[in-house]
Amino acid sequence: MTDPGNLNSCFDADLNAPADGIPSNPPVITRAQVLPFGELTWENFERLCYRLAGRAERVEYVARYGRSGQAQQGVDLFVRLANGKYQVWQAKRYESIAANQVKMIVDGFREGTWKDKSQRLILAVQASLADTKVQDEIERQATALKAEGITFVAHGRGELSEILKGHPEVVDDFFGRGWVDAFLGTEAAKALGARLDGAEFARVRAQLGRFYNAHFHLLDVGVAMPLAANDAVMDAPPSLLRRFALPDILVRNTIAEEQRAPQREEFQGPSDASLGAGGASSDSGQPIIRRRDFVRRASLSNWLAHGLYLAVVGEAGSGKSTLLRCIALDLLNEQGVFPLIARRWGGLLPIHISFSRWSRLSARKPLASDKSVVCGISCSLRFQVGARPVSQPPTPIDRCR
Repeated sequence: MTDPGNLNSCFDADLNAPADGIPSNPPVITRAQVLPFGELTWENFERLCYRLAGRAERVEYVARYGRSGQAQQGVDLFVRLANGKYQVWQAKRYESIAANQVKMIVDGFREGTWKDKSQRLILAVQASLADTKVQDEIERQATALKAEGITFVAHGRGELSEILKGHPEVVDDFFGRGWVDAFLGTEAAKALGARLDGAEFARVRAQLGRFYNAHFHLLDVGVAMPLAANDAVMDAPPSLLRRFALPDILVRNTIAEEQRAPQREEFQGPSDASLGAGGASSDSGQPIIRRRDFVRRASLSNWLAHGLYLAVVGEAGSGKSTLLRCIALDLLNEQGVFPLIARRWGGLLPIHISFSRWSRLSARKPLASDKSVVCGISCSLRFQVGARPVSQPPTPIDRCR
């Protein structure tokens, strides 16, 4: 048995007392300094480089050079500048890069035709360039190209991360809102508001694509396929987008011409006195605006790509609804039928609203104000992709996308 008196005598009041303070320095939470480029697919890394290339100064046009399987002369993307010169990009999804690979990339560029018309060569790789041999080779190649009037710049994951600090929306699109928070800070993530990040945008885009494919097929089945003999497996009928033939359209334009009316003293003879009331406008010498209408034939894709508010007018059955359906399908799929439209609007979500549905929405709630229009689109989006089309933002519609 233990004597309680001995326990009391062993009790150390100082050790059993609560802590009388905490360290004055709180833990330091450091932001991520490098984005996870290695987790991007090759296609997304090239898209990321495309976005960055288009944000350079004095850019007129950006495009991928050639297609898969073609000789690309050491060029993946080309950028046409306002001065007529070019910047060319090489995008490499390398886990690591060696000095001899840098030399091979630059040699391939030198052997092609782009060297004579380019003022800048940009090498973008997912790997780190923090290696003395690689950096020495980059400097040697930069010096050699500078003698030929070409600037050579290499961007590894560290350099690309530094560039992307100025583009939070690009980080949001390719890495997600969590990386915006970890890489750029909570305030940058909050500033993006209800904007869909890359994951949410891809999810809603895929849902819309599936819905439109199924819905439009019910509205336009197409040509009936012949019955297969002996229970053979029949091929699926071609989709609406595959059956669509891109037409030309007739565009009606109005030209306003200003003509100055002749002064009264310019008229000669007795005809001056006979002008009467009709000659009052001539007396004033004020300019006369004459409007002239003319109709021209144009490429449908080109015309649609360069307008903001457009109206397609035609007789019943001329293909107006089919056109809108095909534009929506193409923007949600491979974007090969309307490439010019995709270049301008491909980063947005196409919301197809039939006139009958718009009329029903208008009857229930007048869509006169901008807020009501967004509400009407939100109702259609909920119908098309489910009760909760986006899970991250507090509002159902991202008005920027």
